[in-house]
This record gives sequence, C-alpha cells and structure tokens, in this order.
Amino acid sequence: MMLKTAAIVLTSCLLVPQLALGLATRQEPQTNYDLAGLVTSMRWSAQTTVSFPGQTRFVNVTQRWTTFCAHLGTSPLSAQETREISSKLGIPFLVTSGRHGFNPTLGGLRNGLAIDLSRFDKLQINARANTLTIGPAIRTSDLLRPLYNAGFIGITLGGGIGRWDGVYGLFTDALESVRFIAANGTALTASRTVNSELFWGIRGAGANLGVITEATYNLRRIARSEKTGSGYGLNADFTVPASQNATYFKLLEKISPYPARLAIVTVVVWNQTIGQTQIVSNWQYFGPRKEALVAIAPMIALGPSVSSIRYLPWPELFYAQQFGMDGANCAPGLVRNIYTASIRKITSSTWQSSFGKMARFFEGNPSARALTSFAHETYPNQATVAVPDDETAYPWRDAKGYLLFQFGWSGAINSPVAATAAALGRELRADYAATSGYEKELKGGLAAYVNYARGDEPLENIYRTDKLPRLAALKRTWDPNNVFAYHLALPTRYPAAP
Repeated sequence: MMLKTAAIVLTSCLLVPQLALGLATRQEPQTNYDLAGLVTSMRWSAQTTVSFPGQTRFVNVTQRWTTFCAHLGTSPLSAQETREISSKLGIPFLVTSGRHGFNPTLGGLRNGLAIDLSRFDKLQINARANTLTIGPAIRTSDLLRPLYNAGFIGITLGGGIGRWDGVYGLFTDALESVRFIAANGTALTASRTVNSELFWGIRGAGANLGVITEATYNLRRIARSEKTGSGYGLNADFTVPASQNATYFKLLEKISPYPARLAIVTVVVWNQTIGQTQIVSNWQYFGPRKEALVAIAPMIALGPSVSSIRYLPWPELFYAQQFGMDGANCAPGLVRNIYTASIRKITSSTWQSSFGKMARFFEGNPSARALTSFAHETYPNQATVAVPDDETAYPWRDAKGYLLFQFGWSGAINSPVAATAAALGRELRADYAATSGYEKELKGGLAAYVNYARGDEPLENIYRTDKLPRLAALKRTWDPNNVFAYHLALPTRYPAAP
C-alpha cells in the first residue's frame, strides 16, 4: 500500500529521563523485527516525512511538554492508512497532536511508530448552528491566544476542566460529534444519536478507544458588553507571604463552595528575591465588575503583599493570570516529575501542612527552587454537576479541586534531588487523598483526573469502579487487541475473569 499524505516518526527510545526517575512505564515484549528496514522499504509518497532518532527532524516532532516522547499526517485518510499498516505489520504506535500529556505510561512504547496529527489543523465556525469544528492539531492557543499549548481535542477526551466549569461545565459537555478511526481502521461518526455508546466512552476515556480526526463543539454566544459583564471578567493576582499561609488556606475553606463565576488557582513557589516560600494566588470572576469586586473582597481584606486587579475581555483573562507568567508552564522539553490528586472538599489543615513540607523541600534543595511548584486548581462545579453523571464516562463531576505537585531541577536527571522529589510527591498526594472527600468511596481517598493521572493509581481511582464494566465492553468492541495501550490502558473485561 502506498500512503497518500502522511508523515510518521519512528520512536525507539522514548522515556529515558522517566526511567531514570523510576517512574511507572508499561513493559512491552522485545521485538525481533528491523523496524527501520520495514519503514524505509515501504512506498511512501513525496510528501511523507520519515524521521529516525539522531536526526534534527526527529527531535523537532518528538519534543514534548515534559521530556517524554512525541509524534505527522495530513488527512484522515493518511492517518487511517498509516494505522492500518502499523497494525498489519504488528508495529506498536502512538498517535499524538499537542504532545502536552505527562503520563509516564506513554513511555511504554518501544521500537514503534509515532503518528503525529499536527497537520490536521481544520478550524471552522458555523455561526448559524453555533458550532465549532476542529482537527486534532488545534490547540487551545489557536482559540484563546498563544499561551495554551495543549491539544484541545486531547483535553476533551479526558473531560476538560477549567475556570468556566461553574458556568459552562466541562469541555466534553460541549462536544457534539467526532470523526473516529477504530483500531481495525474503520472510520465513522459518533454522537449522541449515532454510535451513542461509543460517544459516551469517548467523553472521558477516548484516548483508549481510537483516533479522533475531527471534533465538533457547541458554542455559547456572548454579547461583549462591559455593562452586563458578558464577555468580560476580573483577573486578580496576589502574593501571600509564608507568614500568612494558614490564614489564606482557612479563607479558601471558609468561602467554599465558590460562586459559579469565581475560580481560584493557588501556586506555592520559591521567591528567589526574598529567599522564602510564598503563595501566588489567582482569582478570576466571569461577570460584572461590581459583582467581581464583592467576590474578591475577602482576599483583599487579608492584606496580601502584592496585588494586581484588572477587568478584561475574556480571551485576555487566560494569559493575564499569575501576573502574566502562566505561559512559562507550557515551555516544552523540561524534566517534570508530577504527582496529582483531585478533591471535592478543602481541608485547610492539610493545605497548611503541605505548605510547610514544600518550604522545607525548597530550603534543602536549591537546584529545584526555580523549576518546582505546587498548584491548587479550585474551580466551581455548578454547571458540571448539572449534567447527569451517566451522560458521559467522565467520573469526577463533583470534584472541586485538582492538585499538581510539579518537581523539576537543574543538573543531571539522576540527581539526588530526584529521589527526594519523588518521595515528597507521593507523600503529598497521599496527604490530600486522605482528606479529599472521596475517602469512603475510594481506597486511600485518591481520585485521579484522567488528564492528570500519573498511571500508578488503580484503574478504579482513575475511571471509577461503576463505570469500568461499560468502558471495558467498549474496549472489547473497538480495540480488543489493545492497540491504544499507552495512556492509562483500559481492560477488555472488568472485573477480570477469574
């Protein structure tokens, strides 16, 4: 078979940095075929790009947000044909676009192909139908200015959380339909009315079921009127010194649950200038200025050391946050060792304890100070929980917070700080899980948002026990041979056969 227009990237060594850190990876059997020989012997078209380790082109299309792997096709047909060839030859593969994921299980791919969809850049708005149709190459930056570099469809497949959860719900709740390529090469449409069961699973576990080459979303119209607040919002950034951390965390617990239009992100970092751990707090309110000022009044009363308050059109809110420094979070190619947890209640004593542990980590590990942070994303969930739980496979609609313990350091990958960071990451994750609000349903209380999950969590803590039988049935139907095996893989049967 001759491919029309595809570009593939050979990936043979993907997660060396993660292996050095001792992170979880899927172990694959050793292959005995000459992959380079197989690929170069195939009749590719003139437009096809085939790259191998050691080549500049390979580096350019395999650099991820963290030091992972990455993965080039130009049409749904080329992606379908490339996938069919890989399957027939028994070559494992990974399909990517934004390359923003940090799940260590992606490193299980060895001696395989990477199929990059970063040329699938369709972006079409139907103003009459209020819909947006995009390809997998479209990133959030293409929709909301160039700072958010995660692939928009990829975010959707895992649920898609954000500051608007209280007003508009999850990304996946706006999804109307997708064009889907199954493991056997079949191309089809899935929506609420066509292949509806598959569509249910795609919205929460789609990365395990097939390739999405196009997605259509429902759009909400807003009138850009500053008077009513529609289309505008308030961005307030504050710096809170270490001495006020207890007061600050008690405040967050006191005002929870938040109003539907108020979202708060708290980041614990090291301040190099003063030589101390501090809190950088971002409050955003989507509505009239008067309402917004009332919402942030408790924070102003706290007396933060630095404040910046601006009322902005909504696209500007996304790059104004954290004193305009959030774009640094999307810088690719850095070592990031990340642990996460989801919570449905705020327990200030846990947050205070974690602040102390982070402060001690910063003090004892100077090489990690500039690259380590602890983010508490706390969002309202009124619109999210208004959607029936059974509407999608997404499991954690009642979550109110998402915690990311992100460790990085300068110097060698196997620096002594690596083990210290890993131990602290596991400890902090367990601390928050113990007071997460999920303790009665989940062992240890750990709930893992699919897009943030590390991969060492039990499947029940990622997908939820009651949703797994239905997901396993979908896996058995659409990917019985586990072709899509490298991102928190689903079983084909649940519970497993005795």
